[in-house]
Amino acid sequence: MDNDEILKDILETQKQQLGILTVLLDETKNNNKDYRAYLEEARRSNEEYAKSVHESAESLAEKDEQRLKEHKEYVSAQKVARLANYIRMFASVCLVGLIGYIVYFGIPVN
Repeated sequence: MDNDEILKDILETQKQQLGILTVLLDETKNNNKDYRAYLEEARRSNEEYAKSVHESAESLAEKDEQRLKEHKEYVSAQKVARLANYIRMFASVCLVGLIGYIVYFGIPVN
């Protein structure tokens, strides 16, 4: 083998390597496009998830606020009901006392 044949073999090998590198570059470009599309879809998905979580948190906060308001109203109504029961018990005690007084001392007739 002389130098010309060796150079031809080297050039042929380099052409084959260049062809393989061209194919790899095209595949890489396609993979990059696919990966970018995947990243874009993941970004959209994450934004939608974040929005969903935010809406869910707002909804739960509103429900908690409503429950707290209902609880305060319930406690207030219980206080009023307890006060009404105390008044009723006091009135019953007074009525029993009045009846006992009338029974014990009688009704004076003039």
